[in-house]
Amino acid sequence: MSEQKTPPVRQRRRLTDTTQRTKRVVDLGELSDSEAMLEKTLKGEFTSTQIEDPFSDQAGHASTSKLNEIKWPFNPAALLKLAQENSVLKQCIEAMVTNVSGHGHRLEYVGPEGDAQNDASEAEAAAIESFMSYPNDDYSMLELRRRVRWDLEATGNAFIEVARNRRDEVSACWHVPAHLVRLTETDKETTTVKTTLPRFSGPQEVNVQKHFRRFVQVKGTEKVYFKEYGDPRSIDPKDGSEKALPIEDTATEIIHLKLYHAGYAYGLPHWINNIVAIQGSRQAELTNLDYFSDNAIPAMVMMVSGGQLTQNTVTALEDHFTALRGRQAANRVVVVEAFGDPDAKGEDGTIPPPRVELKPMSSERPKEGMFLEYDKLQTEKVRSSFRLPPIFLGLSEEYTHATANTSYDVAEGQVFGPARVMEDDIINRKILGDYNLQYWEVRSNPPRITDPTEILDAIDSFNDVGAMTPNTAIGIANEMFDLSMDLIEEPWGDMPMSVVDQLVTSGKIKPDEDGKLILSEEDDTQNQPPVVPSVPIVEPTDPEGDDGVVQAMQSLRKSLMSDTALAAARANIRKRTLPDVLD
Repeated sequence: MSEQKTPPVRQRRRLTDTTQRTKRVVDLGELSDSEAMLEKTLKGEFTSTQIEDPFSDQAGHASTSKLNEIKWPFNPAALLKLAQENSVLKQCIEAMVTNVSGHGHRLEYVGPEGDAQNDASEAEAAAIESFMSYPNDDYSMLELRRRVRWDLEATGNAFIEVARNRRDEVSACWHVPAHLVRLTETDKETTTVKTTLPRFSGPQEVNVQKHFRRFVQVKGTEKVYFKEYGDPRSIDPKDGSEKALPIEDTATEIIHLKLYHAGYAYGLPHWINNIVAIQGSRQAELTNLDYFSDNAIPAMVMMVSGGQLTQNTVTALEDHFTALRGRQAANRVVVVEAFGDPDAKGEDGTIPPPRVELKPMSSERPKEGMFLEYDKLQTEKVRSSFRLPPIFLGLSEEYTHATANTSYDVAEGQVFGPARVMEDDIINRKILGDYNLQYWEVRSNPPRITDPTEILDAIDSFNDVGAMTPNTAIGIANEMFDLSMDLIEEPWGDMPMSVVDQLVTSGKIKPDEDGKLILSEEDDTQNQPPVVPSVPIVEPTDPEGDDGVVQAMQSLRKSLMSDTALAAARANIRKRTLPDVLD
């Protein structure tokens, strides 16, 4: 019996992350105006350490390709250096990485109703979780997303390399450092791609004509080519040309994520319009550092008029202020010797004595750094580029619980949430798109910022209006306390707590032969509508004004959340501690 061999899979073609560096000092006096400074910054020239573009002609790379590469509108490695040097830009990028991509994922059921627990659904969920945990042999999808988000926020571009198996499914993916990748021009000829589009009449297979491009990564004198995601052709990774190759030797694909900006093949970072403010803030900090390091203004000045100090006195003063410190210098005595100016002697031949005066310079020395207001203004500009509230950067100490919640809600709705939707779309439509998933989709988790009091109030409210069920309580407990309790599969698991109470009291819910709590077959309570407590109708004092609506909502909440109702609900919840909820 012949031994089965594992079919070959296309190997990753990504090169090691390296950057060639050469140093050059830039004279600030060479910059004639702000436009010249901006231009030099964009090109990567206005930095204390110039980072050479690895694709430049001086890099000496070898290439036999006939494809034309598109130059970045800026040096991406220089932008990465700005993110490392600026005092607020790095915090903004970290805030985006943490809040968008740093909280993991969950699976959301999108299949037919009632099939979430069948074998096919569970197998699909397990396969997705396996891929998300091991997209490659180095790191998880969580780490891949964090790296991609960092590149995207720092340079406006991010690249994911994907490899396929013989079934044309994505079998692995890796992060590719953005500053080492360059785009080529799109092909002049179109390529026919077969795709399936969902329509009202059902899925339809259509032929789409697309102009694909290639992507190039460079390391030293070597280049490697990738094809664009979805390109069905066999591409040579050595020169980007189309030729017949075994599947394991063809170029892998690149998914290009970018912050779209009209007129550019590349994306641009959010903060590109404030790049001068970022560089100015850096220069202000360096100016302060140089001032404190050099200590330009002395603490005291000795002024001698009508003469001069002897050389021995000058040497003794220098030793006094630079040698001994602390208790050893407490009782030291410095003798100052000075002699008058011979040219100032009087008619009687006497030379008037010189005048020695000590003048403190502490009033002339700045007690704080310079450009503080300027730096504060530039910080606000950079933060506004990301539309982030100060609390996410640790810049404010005046937040209350209410203002902090408001800041979180605004950032979540306007910044973090939409960014997560974009990442989820890439995962579901591209990375997992060829698996023909029927039941589940990947959803990114938002930050879990919870207040126990608010959760308890919400549970009480749900219970009072008949919306709290045993399975709902189990879901909240699993989420809040990282538990893994199983949901109740019996029909009463999705009934309101008040109905379950009545069934338990009347003996309609009781254990079967295996000790499992079941609902008696002769009971028809499960077909009855849930018991909902009556709620008084509150008329607003001013139906046409916002104040009246607010008062009405507050009155409604008070009626639902009275002290008596809260105490009873809390007692019921404590009594129903799972798994002995219905004992």
